[in-house]
Amino acid sequence: MTFIENDREELLKKIDLLKLENEHLKLQLEQEKVKNNLRESFTNNDKDSLIELNLFALELAHSPAERIYSYIVNRIKNIFKVRAVLINIYDESRSEMVVEYTSLNEKDNQLVSNYLNTKLVGKSIKVTPDFYKEMTTRIFSKIDSIHELSNGEIPNIIGKPLEVLFNIGWFAGIALVNKNKLVGTMILAGHKNQEFVNRELAMAFAGVAAIAIERKKAEESFKDSEERFRELSELLPQIVFEMDLAGNLKFVNKAAFEHFGYSLSDFKEGLKATEMLIPEDRERAVINIQRLLNDDPDENKEYTALKKDGTRFPVLVFSNVIKKKSLPVGIRGIIIDISERKKLEEKLNASLKEKEILLKEVHHRVKNNFQVIISLLNLQSSLTEDPKTLEIFKESRNRIKSMALIHELLYRESNFYSVDLKSYVNKLIDFLKDSFVNSDKISIDLDIDNIHLTLEKIIPCGLIINELISNSYKHAFPNGKTGRISISLKNNDDNVITLKVLNDGVKIDDGFEIEKSESLGMMLVKSLSKQIGGELSIKSTEEQTEFKIIFRDKL
Repeated sequence: MTFIENDREELLKKIDLLKLENEHLKLQLEQEKVKNNLRESFTNNDKDSLIELNLFALELAHSPAERIYSYIVNRIKNIFKVRAVLINIYDESRSEMVVEYTSLNEKDNQLVSNYLNTKLVGKSIKVTPDFYKEMTTRIFSKIDSIHELSNGEIPNIIGKPLEVLFNIGWFAGIALVNKNKLVGTMILAGHKNQEFVNRELAMAFAGVAAIAIERKKAEESFKDSEERFRELSELLPQIVFEMDLAGNLKFVNKAAFEHFGYSLSDFKEGLKATEMLIPEDRERAVINIQRLLNDDPDENKEYTALKKDGTRFPVLVFSNVIKKKSLPVGIRGIIIDISERKKLEEKLNASLKEKEILLKEVHHRVKNNFQVIISLLNLQSSLTEDPKTLEIFKESRNRIKSMALIHELLYRESNFYSVDLKSYVNKLIDFLKDSFVNSDKISIDLDIDNIHLTLEKIIPCGLIINELISNSYKHAFPNGKTGRISISLKNNDDNVITLKVLNDGVKIDDGFEIEKSESLGMMLVKSLSKQIGGELSIKSTEEQTEFKIIFRDKL
């Protein structure tokens, strides 16, 4: 499958070629500026040097990166007719200047290495901040000895014999600076009786060399980065891939061959990325790639992959766009086989379903057991006519029913761990209305937030509400008096719940203290309030009586 039309691909290739030519043109223009600035300083005898500089710049602009150092030192040596030329490269990470290349032949290189007791190429000199500043500000300097050249690291007892041995009369040190950044240094070693090098001309050649070396370093850095990426990807158990805009796979790691079953020869013959997906997912993949190229990636990264032998397996695909000079040239990504995770999810879902069924059955049986207890209490109450005893039986039935309703709701709802308070209170009120003869004269107002409580809190909370409503029905509205009961349950942002049960019936007797009350209902309210960590307060006036409990919900 083609992700971008062929004419767009051809256009991108042409753009790349134009950009490459543009980079070379920029390099030549930078070099031309250097030459123009120097042209006025040159005499007619220097015109040949200007031609050399132009040739030097053009050849460097088109030289492959691996030949740049050798070309620079040998061309500079021939142009300036000096004894030797050295290129030192600045290693910013270690603050060192390292000898990278010399114009010396193998025999001379070995001779110098023997004197220094270390190889010349690769020898490093520490660059202090002051030394760095000196090189980037002074740029050009005449150096009289190897001792000075090495910033004092090579003593005269070694340096002087080398100067005599190679018939060296002077050194010219030129800092290779590009865009105010130190790239390295170029050292020219002149013959004993040779006239010192032309400063302007040497700096012109050094400026061109600095641009070329910086380009080489950038290319090497990019190449090293690519190699590190590939080496690292081979160690990963996940699949790593790269593809072009036409969907052709350009790189895959070892894990890709192991997972998909393709061989290296299959890869070399050419594989499309979408061939790795089942047909049903390919159109979605094309759309998602287009979205990725438009910086609008899809959140659904799950696909079904297809092996060479037709086997399917689930995967997650994470990818991003490869860009060069701000233009997309391909896509790089990682594919994670989630087969084991899917199997585990299936097992967990099956186990969860089994536990839900068991838990549902538990709530059903608890509810039925409560109903059996209520039936037993009904049978027992039918054996007596004593009003006080019958009232005790009724209160006990109501308390058990308040708990049975919770398990009934848990059984019917899909959530087995918490109960919707509003639904519960409504059902409890419907039940209590049938238990009291005067309920038709008393209206009930509800103001309940969307609150879910766990079993740990809902059972004591339900018993409290049952007791307070029952207490209002029994004591607040004597002799068939009409009135209103209000129930409020509010939850603030800190999960602090305020329960209020109010009635506009008769006032509680002055001096009433719940701590001293011998009523079982009030004792339960006090005890259960403490159980849920609540603060209980009672306020009674001629207008209304309010029971308020403030407690914290764990959910």
